[in-house]
Amino acid sequence: MTRHVYGGTWWGKAWLSSLADRCGTDPTRMVRARSIARGDDISNLSIMPGVVDALVRGDQSYAVAVTVPVLNDVGRAQVLDLLAAESGHLAALLDGEFPAVLGHLVPGPGDLHTTCSCPAWADQPCEHAAAVCYRTAEAFDADPFTLLLVRGLAREAVRAALRDRRKPTWSAPEGMLAKDAFRRQLAALPPPVSPPSEPGSPDPPIAEPPAAAGVTADDLADLAAAAARRAWELLGGSSAGMGCG
Repeated sequence: MTRHVYGGTWWGKAWLSSLADRCGTDPTRMVRARSIARGDDISNLSIMPGVVDALVRGDQSYAVAVTVPVLNDVGRAQVLDLLAAESGHLAALLDGEFPAVLGHLVPGPGDLHTTCSCPAWADQPCEHAAAVCYRTAEAFDADPFTLLLVRGLAREAVRAALRDRRKPTWSAPEGMLAKDAFRRQLAALPPPVSPPSEPGSPDPPIAEPPAAAGVTADDLADLAAAAARRAWELLGGSSAGMGCG
């Protein structure tokens, strides 16, 4: 039987770490929760802004809700500005990666609250609620946009807002001829950005690749560091490397 892994990504792992902190010193609860999550006892799992709902079968069917705070208008604007600032951030999301720059969106222990209709409703998170959190981590692992959704940012809303932020800053007045628009005086270009004082380094740490890849995380970190140094040299950070190769 294939071992089921929950929290296979750093953001899914961070979510489960918050759950473990909420469960405190009762590790057996987490074991029971994982057992429930691996079975067929969870149904009607629904992830929406601010809440994850599900039914969990025990002695009877229990209603579970996991709630986290949604971003306010200022928080949503800040996230969208971060995504718009670097096209690579959105590309990462579309490729199934959650950008480290948005790490603050992973709910912490104080953000995660659960309710359950089981007899242990007063001792939260119970094993049923924790099992739903495991399934939620699975959804986060599969699609990082789901983490944005639970914080109040739906996928299409994010993409539409980013399109708006990338609209041209100038449009031709009605009736202007194309040749006049082409000849118009353009604003001066901003001064070039100076290169950093030293090359960058991989951040966050690179995850260990599969054994079949034939390389280690250290190998990848060395390659990334070498590429960063070469890019830094080409930007003028050092006279070394500027000669012919």
